[in-house]
Amino acid sequence: MYRSGYYAEGMSGIGTEVVELAPQVIKKYPNAIFAGGQLVFPEDRFVYRLLHNYVVFAIQRRLYQTGYPFLVLPIRI
Repeated sequence: MYRSGYYAEGMSGIGTEVVELAPQVIKKYPNAIFAGGQLVFPEDRFVYRLLHNYVVFAIQRRLYQTGYPFLVLPIRI
């Protein structure tokens, strides 16, 4: 899809399988940028942080180690 002169294509994965898809995406689109969402809850609780907020940072760390750019975007619940 072209919008504002830029091509965009969406691909999705669940959990850490995104890291396994990254080399295929980079091969097809060398300038690709990966993005992940961090859930932001109205009330901060230890269980929420434990279950939801660390996965995106683990993926970010693994992609950075391979040299792939990654953005973390806040998602308000």
